[in-house]
Amino acid sequence: MLTRLEVESRALGGGRVLDRAADRLRRDPAVAGFAPESPLPPLIPTIYRAGEMRLSLFSTFMQVGGTEDITLSELRVELMFPANEASKAVLEAMG
Repeated sequence: MLTRLEVESRALGGGRVLDRAADRLRRDPAVAGFAPESPLPPLIPTIYRAGEMRLSLFSTFMQVGGTEDITLSELRVELMFPANEASKAVLEAMG
């Protein structure tokens, strides 16, 4: 999460809100002391639970527009995909 905030801030040329959030995370002892035992996997799913239902999803972000339209250049769409077969089956059953 910290790395993502830093990357997004740099892409904006420095984002005050993003920089503040990153600074807060850096001061958190749990974040500052984080050292994975092995490299992180390329895919880190987000797990949603509702009662007994459990969805494991990963997301990608798409940015649309161009430099000609400042409104569109800041628009990002998050696309979510099932991270395992069980989640895929639940989503397909929903229609």
